[in-house]
Amino acid sequence: MVCKKKLRKMMAAGAGLMLAVGLLAGCAEPKNSESASAETEAAQSSISVSAAGETEDDNALDLPQNQEDMQVETKYGTLRYPDQWAEFASADVEENGDTVLVHFKAAFDDQTFPLFDISIGSGDGAEAGKIKGPDGQERSVYVTMNELEGTSGLDDTKKDRLFAMQEDVNYILDNLEK
Repeated sequence: MVCKKKLRKMMAAGAGLMLAVGLLAGCAEPKNSESASAETEAAQSSISVSAAGETEDDNALDLPQNQEDMQVETKYGTLRYPDQWAEFASADVEENGDTVLVHFKAAFDDQTFPLFDISIGSGDGAEAGKIKGPDGQERSVYVTMNELEGTSGLDDTKKDRLFAMQEDVNYILDNLEK
C-alpha cells in the first residue's frame, strides 16, 4: 500500500510537470514565415571590421546589397569579389609570362587607393591558396596587402569601407576555383 501511494504521488508530480511544460510551450509566440525569414536575413547580414577592430553591420555603412559577385577574369581562372563594392572597386589585370598579377583598388572623391594585389603562378607576398585553371593545372595564389595611405581627408564611413574592402580579400580566397 505504501508503494502505491508513492507511485500515485510520482505520477501526479509527473503529470503536473508535463502540464506545466505544455502550458509554457503553448504560450510561446508562434512565428510566421515572414518574421522567421526576416530574422534569418538579419542573422546572415555580413559583418565587416573597421580599422579600430570594431565590427559593424554592412547596412550601417549604407552599402548597396547585391548578392552577385564582381568577376575578374584571368587566363588562370575567375576571381570573385563581393559586388557590393562594384561602385567603388576595380581591378587591373597584368600578364607577365606565366604570372598573372591583379591589382585591386578603390576610388573615393577622385582619389584612388590600392587595396591589395593578387598574384597567380608566382609572386611576392604570402601564399594564400591555389586556383585550378581551365587547363586543369593548379597554380599558387599569393596576396600582398597594401598600406592605405592618404585617407585623412575621407570621412569615417569611407575609411570603414576601404578597410572592409581590404578585408574582403578573404572572400576572393574562399571562392577560388578548385
